[in-house]
Amino acid sequence: MKETDLQKMLIDELGYGSTSEMINVLYNVEDKSLKQIGDFLGVSYNAVKYWMDELDMPVRPRGGANHCGPQPRSARTQIRSYNPEKIAKLTVSEVARKFRVTEKYVYQIGYLFKIPYKRMTKGPRE
Repeated sequence: MKETDLQKMLIDELGYGSTSEMINVLYNVEDKSLKQIGDFLGVSYNAVKYWMDELDMPVRPRGGANHCGPQPRSARTQIRSYNPEKIAKLTVSEVARKFRVTEKYVYQIGYLFKIPYKRMTKGPRE
């Protein structure tokens, strides 16, 4: 990647050897977000993202270092935190309908977290 005049100026002012070193230190070592790097350097988020794309540097998933733990509104969290006495009285089909997920997903969550569901039974055959 050919460095622009702006990049050269920033490298000289901040004492880095190259654009890739500067972004690597700010992003991976100091754990700054792309927005924080842009604010620090006086450029936009898109400029930092463009530089990283040009250098083939991987970007953290959205949420970055700020994301931790399960999402409070996810079906998985809601099923796990639902009253165990009430969930034990529901069938897998009823739980799936209540939380708007598939029965397969309810089975997976039940297996992972040892959630007891009411056994699904079929009526007598006629």
